[in-house]
This record gives sequence, C-alpha cells and structure tokens, in this order.
Amino acid sequence: MNAFFAARQPDPWLKATAAAFDAASKGRGAAAGDGWVRAGTLAAGFQAGDPRIATTWHNVAVAMLRARRFEIAVQNFGKARVSWDEALKWIEAIDIPLAGRGSIFHFQLAAEHSDAFTRAHRQRLVGLYCGASAITNVLSRLARHGMQAEVLAGPESEADFRAIATAFGESCPEINLLQQVRDGRVLAADAGKPCLFERWKRDPFQPTEQLSDFFASIFLVAGLHAKHLSWKNCIRNLSPSDSAPAVSILDAGCGACNLEPERTKPPLKKPTRKRN
Repeated sequence: MNAFFAARQPDPWLKATAAAFDAASKGRGAAAGDGWVRAGTLAAGFQAGDPRIATTWHNVAVAMLRARRFEIAVQNFGKARVSWDEALKWIEAIDIPLAGRGSIFHFQLAAEHSDAFTRAHRQRLVGLYCGASAITNVLSRLARHGMQAEVLAGPESEADFRAIATAFGESCPEINLLQQVRDGRVLAADAGKPCLFERWKRDPFQPTEQLSDFFASIFLVAGLHAKHLSWKNCIRNLSPSDSAPAVSILDAGCGACNLEPERTKPPLKKPTRKRN
C-alpha cells in the first residue's frame, strides 16, 4: 500500500472498500462481498450528494449479484443511480485548485488562464463521473434482465460503452469485457489485468481531500472485472459455437464467491418394519 493510502487509513470507508478490492484480487470472493456491504454501513454519515454514496450502493449491489440475490441487487443499483444523479450537483460545485503536477511554468500558465483551466478540469471530472455511473447502468440493466447478454446490444448500452471508454480508455479492461459479453464470446482470461482500483492505486494524485473523495468514488466502482464477478458463470445465452456451455448464475456456482448452487435434498424415507 502506497503512502497515499497509508495516510488515508483513518478514513473507515476507504479502508473497508479498499480491503474488499484487495480481497477480490486475491480470490477471496466472500470477503470482498462482505467488505462492500460493510462499507455500506459506513456511508450513512456522508452528506447528501457525496458521490461515494453512489459508489457504496453500487458495490453493495455487486455483492448481491455475487450472492445471486438479483432482486436486491436491482434495488441497490436503483439507489446507486439516484445517488449518481444527486452527485452531479456536488461535482459541478467542487472547488478546482490550480495546484497540480508539473513545472512552475505550468502552474503560472494555469493561473493566467484560471477560468479555462477550471472549466477543462471540471469537464474531465464530469467525464469520469459519466463513466462510473455508466458502469452502474450496464450492471443494473444486466441484473434486471437475468444477466442476458443480448441486452448489451441496444442503444442505451452503446451510450454507456462510449461513456466508459471516454472516461477510462478505448481499450480498458472494462470495455474489453463488455464487448466480449455483448458479442457472446467465451470470455478471455482478463483476471490478470488491473481493475480500476488497482490502476488508480498506483498513482492516486489527490491535491485536496474533496477531490480525493471524488476520485475514490470513481475508481472504487466494482463489477466490470473478472476479479469481482465470475462472468463466465454469470452471463446467459453465449453463442452455441462457444466451447463453454451457456449457463446462468442461477444454475451454476459462482466460482469467484465460492457459492455452490442449492441442491434439493431427497425426501426422507420412513423406516419399514421387518415382518417376522
């Protein structure tokens, strides 16, 4: 853990959420789900509009997906969507400092053109916000339709794909995963690629505490990674030509969270008396 996360360890929400991601990266799926749910209880004291509230509801919904509790997952994704909408006003009002990484020349340039600098920086923040909230949209849409892959082929999903690509890169692991799911292919082994949290943790530039909370809300959004969900077991209606059979998370245990499908116990047989 780098110096930034060591300094922010007194933040219980960040500590619980980061611990959940670390557990997921080590294959401890149940611990990851528990951590996301635990972080949900810590977000109760946040002010209305804080984008970390949206992240919290989203991650709790992902934990419910892991546990195959689809109705509760959909409800929590809905709360995350409402919280994202409320967070937009918070982002539009956030204070954008001129200080940043770079030379004195860059700082002087920003100071001379503060309005343009602030406008461009805020636009970048809104772009990240749109990308993170689009992840909520995609997972919510899948959960509402029983993890049917074809729901990702509609115009709404295409708009979310563009928002995610704009925020995190055209070839980011999240877009690669969604494209594979949408096209009904067998998913590639992307578990070794860093998720959003791991990429951010390498270089978490946070000039102010308020911006620190914002970036945490963006890069601590779970779900679009093989470390967070067992996608090969979750998605239904894979192409018949695929080597792996199309299965539903309701039919197969989720390997990522060590859950096995429920098995019906055979009825008990009444003992029979032997006749003399």
